[in-house]
Formats: sequence, C-alpha cells, structure tokens
Amino acid sequence: MYLYQTKKRWSSVTGVFSNQEDAVSFWEQMSPEMREVNEPIKIDTDLHYPFYIVEFVDYPNKTNGFEYLTFEGVEAELRATKLVPGEHVYVYEVSADWYGNPKCLGGGDYMGSLNHWRIDDFFAGIP
Repeated sequence: MYLYQTKKRWSSVTGVFSNQEDAVSFWEQMSPEMREVNEPIKIDTDLHYPFYIVEFVDYPNKTNGFEYLTFEGVEAELRATKLVPGEHVYVYEVSADWYGNPKCLGGGDYMGSLNHWRIDDFFAGIP
C-alpha cells in the first residue's frame, strides 16, 4: 500500500493506493503547494483492503498519530489503549483506493469522507 500524509502537526491522510503507479500519478497531479506539505509513505505490503486507519491525537508512544491495521488489529489496539475522559480516537475504514482533491492548497483534509467512527472513553470499558 502507498499513501500520502500531510507533514503538519494535525496530520491527515490525503491518498491511499494499492499500487505504486497510481500513487505516482496522484503525486504528479498535486499542486506544488500540496506537494510541499505531503510526504509519501509505504505501508506493510501484507495489508489489503479493507484496512483501517486508527488516528491517535496527542497519545504518547504513537509515532505519527496513525496506525494502519486489519480489523483484528483495530480490536487489539483499542483494547490495549486506555482512554481517559475527554480522550478519543478515530477509526477510518479504507475499502478501496481513495484520495482527496490533489489541487487543494495546504493539503486538505478529506478523511471525513471515509467511513469512520469516533471512539471515546464511554466505550473504553466495553469488552
């Protein structure tokens, strides 16, 4: 899997592709401003659609704010994450190649267009 992620503090994923050619094509369509704030990332080649992006905001021991996981991996990660009141994570489902507007200035955050769920401390105690 190939993806683009913004480099800003509140990062977002701007595109996900199953093959490198489509990822390169998306990069070539990006505006210069969008290229400036995005970075390419190659993730585990054993990951296939559907997979999930778990977004952690200001969590210690999370390298880039995102984990790219299978459904079983999401279950394990959420069980292992101790949420306290006011904390939450987002889980996004990626079921096919997906991307935002390659001409968007500043990188754009289109992740909300993916199927997603907000998990907060209310659900943390549910087995």
